[in-house]
Amino acid sequence: SDVLGEIWLKTSLLSQSNVEMIMWAPQAEVAEGARLVTSELEYELKNFGLILDKFTVLNAARPVSENAPGGAGNVVDVST
Repeated sequence: SDVLGEIWLKTSLLSQSNVEMIMWAPQAEVAEGARLVTSELEYELKNFGLILDKFTVLNAARPVSENAPGGAGNVVDVST
């Protein structure tokens, strides 16, 4: 969005109910805001029966590998 800028979120299912998330946000204030609402994210996921094992927020652009899927139109990575 124009306000938040570019944001990427990778969610990994570790088990049937455990998830791990990594967020990339180049804008420092957006990354800090995400860190501040981690407990709210945990609470909301818990309402859906999910446990947030780890939430990493990186104040950086998402790294892009030539072999990795991604880019416009690719929003779900279902690789295992």
